[in-house]
Amino acid sequence: MRIITTITGYLGLFLANVIFATLVLIVAFIDRKGLLWWPFARMWGKVIYWGALTPIDARGFDQLGWDEPAILMPNHESYLDVPALMASCPVPLRFVARKEVFKAPIMGAAMWATGQISIDRSNQAQAIESLRAAAKTVARGRTVLLFPEGTRSRDGTLGS
Repeated sequence: MRIITTITGYLGLFLANVIFATLVLIVAFIDRKGLLWWPFARMWGKVIYWGALTPIDARGFDQLGWDEPAILMPNHESYLDVPALMASCPVPLRFVARKEVFKAPIMGAAMWATGQISIDRSNQAQAIESLRAAAKTVARGRTVLLFPEGTRSRDGTLGS
């Protein structure tokens, strides 16, 4: 069963990245707020979990309002955290993501177009500027998500 889950998971990931990142990229140019692109982003996350044959158990998202500022700070245990958060959250998320993610074909361009925030963790001044950009995004009534540990946990415990 594990091999089937792995194969379907990678197939779902590939299809989701190509199809939904392209749709998000196109729609984001006419919709900066997320009314149109966010449903496609949510479907991206759902397709990945569908392909991995894995359910999502998400709680607390019903408390988020569309134009109400919020900061989400989950710990980061898996590559599947991001698609789970996107599939579950009813309002558009603006991620603070490491700069390398923005170099991914199609997906990186979609991230730029939707106002995701790039952070260079190797450059302290630039990292602080990215956090200021995140604060401005929250001040505009948006929901920003960042992983305060900065990377995935290797053993499930919270990092510094």
